[in-house]
Amino acid sequence: MKLYVWRGVFRDYTSGMAFAIAEDAEQARKLISAGWLGEVSDRLGTSTVEGAWSANSDALQASGDVRICDDLAQPPEVYELTQVIGFGVCGAG
Repeated sequence: MKLYVWRGVFRDYTSGMAFAIAEDAEQARKLISAGWLGEVSDRLGTSTVEGAWSANSDALQASGDVRICDDLAQPPEVYELTQVIGFGVCGAG
């Protein structure tokens, strides 16, 4: 397992950050996508993270809001869970 981090994503007024602990970057993207829209699995009637990712991606593409797919398409920072790491993000308002 590794920590995958995307910085400067989901920009609205300011940019955000997304992260997941996963086996690989694709699994991390699926976990973040499912969590980003809340209980997308329940709302879309899918029972798996993979199903939620597929339904979520299709819905985002159809609506024209592709920020999640576009932002997470960038390569993430990857950290082994065997190393010590810490970082923060300042809020702006």
